Amino acid sequence: MDKATRRSGLEHEAAHALAAIVRSSDDAIYSKDRNAIITSWNPAAEKLYGYTAEEAIGRPISILIPGDRKGEEIDILERVLAGDRVDHYETVRVAKDGHRVDVSVSVSPVRDASGIIVEAAVIARDVSERKQMEAQLEAANEAQAAANRKQALLLNDAVVQGLAVGKLALETGKHEEALKSVGATLERAKKIVTSLLSESGDEIDPGDLVRDEPVALD
Repeated sequence: MDKATRRSGLEHEAAHALAAIVRSSDDAIYSKDRNAIITSWNPAAEKLYGYTAEEAIGRPISILIPGDRKGEEIDILERVLAGDRVDHYETVRVAKDGHRVDVSVSVSPVRDASGIIVEAAVIARDVSERKQMEAQLEAANEAQAAANRKQALLLNDAVVQGLAVGKLALETGKHEEALKSVGATLERAKKIVTSLLSESGDEIDPGDLVRDEPVALD
C-alpha cells in the first residue's frame, strides 16, 4: 500500500469516527453555509428543535431564530465568516412547535482544503433547566429581601414607638411605666432580630442577644 492510499484510508477512518461522534453527541450539532442555509443536522438537534434532518437541511437557519433576534444571527454569521469563533454565547432559539429554548451556542468557521471558510459549525446546548433554576433562585432572593425589609421596618417601628412611650412616661414622672416600656421594647426587638437571623440561615440562641455587661451610657 502506497503512502497516498494509506493516507486516504486514514482520512476516511477519521471522517467516519468524527461523524459517529457528531451523531452520538448529546449536544445539538449542525452547520450552515455562507448563505445561512442548514447543511447538516445531528440527532440531538432533532431532539432539541423538533425538526428531523430531512425537514431542516436545505432550509434557512432563520427557522430557529425568534423574530426579536433576527439581527443577532446575521452578526454571528458575519463574525464567523470573517474567521472569528463564538464561544458559549447564551441566547434563545425557537423549536418547530413554537416554544422558545434557552441555549448556549458555540459557532466555528469550517474551511475547505484551500483554507477558504465555506460553512459555520454550530454546537448548541439546552440550558433551559439551568435558566429556570436561576429564575427561581432570583425570585426566592427577592421574596426574602422583601420579607427582611418588612421585618426591619417592624424593628424600627417597635424601637421608635417603645422609646417614645418610655420617654413620655419619664417626663411625666412615671418611672415604673417607663421601665416596663423599655423592657417590652427590648423584648420585641430581640424577637424580631432573632427572626431576621433565623431567616438568613444563621443559627442563634436567644441568649446570644443578651449582653453580659450593661451598656455604658454617656
